[in-house]
Amino acid sequence: MPYSSSLIFQQNHRNSKGFTLVELVIVTILVGILAITALPKFVNRERDARIAVLHNIAGQMKTVSELAHHKALFTSQSAPFVANFLINSRQVRLVYG
Repeated sequence: MPYSSSLIFQQNHRNSKGFTLVELVIVTILVGILAITALPKFVNRERDARIAVLHNIAGQMKTVSELAHHKALFTSQSAPFVANFLINSRQVRLVYG
C-alpha cells in the first residue's frame, strides 16, 4: 500500500521537536505579566535610596550641630563659635553651633 503525502507529513510532524505558536504566545504573555508586576518594585529603589541618603545627611547635620554647640558651651566661647566638619566628603562650616 503506497503512502499518501498527508500520512508522511503527519509522521514527520510527530517526530519534529519544537514549540507550537500557541505555546510561545502563552509563555510570552506570562513573562509580560510577571514583568509588569515586578517593574514598579524595582523602579522605586533609586528614589528610596536617595531618600535614605538625605535622612542620613540630616542626621549627621543634627549631630554636628549638637557637637559644635556643646563644644562652644564647654570652652565658654563668648565670640561667635565657628566649627568646620566633613560630611560625605564635603566641608561644612557651622557658626554658633
